[in-house]
Amino acid sequence: MGEMVNMPLNQKHLYEWYRQIVEHTSQGMMVTDADSRILFVNQAFTTITGYSKDEVLGKTPRLWRSGRHGELFYAQLWESLLRTGQWQGETWNRKKDGTVYPQRLHIDAVKDESGQIANYVALFSDISEQKMIECELQQREEQYRFIAENCSDIIATISADGTLVYVSPACRYLLGYEPEELLGRSVFEWIERNEDQQLLPRSIETGGAFHILTFCFRFRKKDGTKSWLETTVRKLGGGKGMIAVVRDITLRKEAEEQLKKANDLLQRMLSLDGLTGIANRRSFDKLLAREWESAKQQNAPLALIMIDIDAFKRFNDTYGHQCGDDCLRKVALSLEQTAKQYGGAAARYGGEEFAVILPHASPSKAAAAAEAIRLNIEGLAIPHRLSPAANCVTVSVGAAVAIPQPNEHAEALLSLADQALYRAKQNGRNRVEIACPARG
Repeated sequence: MGEMVNMPLNQKHLYEWYRQIVEHTSQGMMVTDADSRILFVNQAFTTITGYSKDEVLGKTPRLWRSGRHGELFYAQLWESLLRTGQWQGETWNRKKDGTVYPQRLHIDAVKDESGQIANYVALFSDISEQKMIECELQQREEQYRFIAENCSDIIATISADGTLVYVSPACRYLLGYEPEELLGRSVFEWIERNEDQQLLPRSIETGGAFHILTFCFRFRKKDGTKSWLETTVRKLGGGKGMIAVVRDITLRKEAEEQLKKANDLLQRMLSLDGLTGIANRRSFDKLLAREWESAKQQNAPLALIMIDIDAFKRFNDTYGHQCGDDCLRKVALSLEQTAKQYGGAAARYGGEEFAVILPHASPSKAAAAAEAIRLNIEGLAIPHRLSPAANCVTVSVGAAVAIPQPNEHAEALLSLADQALYRAKQNGRNRVEIACPARG
């Protein structure tokens, strides 16, 4: 610019300066007389249209009309040009090779000293690429709109502050709301809170960093019923907000809940004894191993009580298996109640044998629990006339207490309790024996 400013401002230099500008601009330029006959075109004109200067001089712009515009269009163009002295807009013209292309055109009327129009100067550019991009964008927008308007899932656009900007028509049958009823409202007011669970990711509420998030929440529909919705949120670049896809997963949630209940029931069935309803041998083994490891970590005592019904075979032979099953159920119920009173858990170990695990139990507590078990079962007063211990059902009880050592296993405690139970039987039944490990 400095060189241009310092140029000698004589006519020759000015002419050359203007000529360089006109010839090197990327816009096509055309100058006509008052009758629209072409007097001048620049190099960009030839580059865009394919017509050389010699092919158009003396002719009118009708030469490259595309046929896409009717006479009304040109009448309005000339009316504006003559009234205001200029016109600008988009036109479709034809290149020399027959290609029809869009132009952005600006025409100025140039008047002489008397105020009469002497020339028209037109500047234009080929906007084919821009039109192609616009067309592609329009097609994509139409495709996306078709998908959004006909998708069974709700598609929503959300501003950065959580305001709903667009909601697809699917909200009518999924939520019971018209799109217009949701627009402009915050998404956060529709989500039902749960004291036990933060259903909405904190990063969405606080505007935290995330790209894509999927989460579930309960939504109160317009009719007051509640639905489970699964929402996938994608954050838009430049802080422009979020786009969300929402689907109703109520049926899926109900199916999951039913499956969970069925699995829980199955687990209970697998862990409980079918006859007595208390924990079975499988559950006992797991619990003993778990409590043993816990006691080992805490350096705490663990007690195990083994219980066997005295002369139960004779009972079955005398009263029948139906009475035998009733007896086992009554003994199991009494045993479970007593175990809970002492902070323990009862299980059916096998046949007429039962077990009780007492965490953090001293030898005195284990002895007290064992004696309570014996007395409570004897107190059931279930007749057993052939029992060698009493005239009712009684039990022999063996208890063992140990603080697990690093290299010991739970089988060591089980062996001690079993030995104590054996002594109780040998010493007359209907009694309690306690065993504690000998430490060197």
